[in-house]
Amino acid sequence: MKGISSIVSSVMVLAVAITMVGIFSGWAPNVLNDVLDSTEGQTTNQTTCNQASLDIISSNYYSGGGQTAVVVENTSNVDIGTVRVSAWKNGVPMSNTEELLDEGLETINVSTSSKPAYVRASSLNCNSVSTEFSDIQ
Repeated sequence: MKGISSIVSSVMVLAVAITMVGIFSGWAPNVLNDVLDSTEGQTTNQTTCNQASLDIISSNYYSGGGQTAVVVENTSNVDIGTVRVSAWKNGVPMSNTEELLDEGLETINVSTSSKPAYVRASSLNCNSVSTEFSDIQ
């Protein structure tokens, strides 16, 4: 029994290599563009978030209504989007609510069964932007 000739094997290796290059050249640019677009979006979002800030101006617990009113301010010119305000007691979240925060002040009510130890506000769009407030009246 004889094997294939060296010319036939060379042609087959060359055909497989050309096929692989064809597949890779069609696939690789799309993957590369997707990665570049994703990285650009993440970089832009991170740059924007680095300039964002928010502050809790005041917080009042209303026992009759079973809620805590939290006055949150977007102290930057950056649109930080939705803010989660949560009430905490003994290191455990009692409850939270989410609301879109435009520029300026916004009063956000959180349902609470008792006076929280502190409240926390954090941006859902910019994870690094958050603040806490413990002087609840």
